[in-house]
Amino acid sequence: MKKPQPVRIERQRESYRGASIIARAYTGGVKGKAWIHGREIASVDGVSEPDVLAALREQVDAVIVVETDPCSVPYPDDAAYRAALETIRSRLTERQRTLLQAHVRARRHAATGAALAESVGFPSWQSARQPYSNVGRALGEAMLFQPRNHNRAPLWMLIVAEPDADNGIGPDTSWTMRPQLVAALAAVRIDPDPFADTKSLSFSRQRG
Repeated sequence: MKKPQPVRIERQRESYRGASIIARAYTGGVKGKAWIHGREIASVDGVSEPDVLAALREQVDAVIVVETDPCSVPYPDDAAYRAALETIRSRLTERQRTLLQAHVRARRHAATGAALAESVGFPSWQSARQPYSNVGRALGEAMLFQPRNHNRAPLWMLIVAEPDADNGIGPDTSWTMRPQLVAALAAVRIDPDPFADTKSLSFSRQRG
């Protein structure tokens, strides 16, 4: 005899901190799952939709790192940065590769925003910062890591480098590349691959 399939009663979906979470109520209970960028990161079974959704949010919180002080807590390790760089390297634009190479080759891997912008031909650090922040965003999404400020706005540039910001952040602020990224760049070739996906790293403008 064929086993009867559970009858779906209700479905609830929501977006939470960049993740899509969904709970489906069946005759036998509630099943829920969460995804980030198409990757399933959590699965929960329960008896009620509110409980399942709450459990999914907790699991999303456990996966995504949110920082109240983005310069003080541990960042992903060398292996995570290397894997992330391997994932995104085919989408790096020529200028993004040049920014990374100029930065990692600088003395002690530190350079001001103005110097980095000049090395790539941008007229100012203001115009160079967004493309460089996009590199940080892509790395962060690959690592499921989101550095944030006190207003919960993503600070993607901090994934690439840490600022010497005692006097505020500006074109003369010195940025030191994170050692995990230095190690990743030593291990992963980022020269353009003629057979790679040519879709570049570009995102809607947001604080970075």
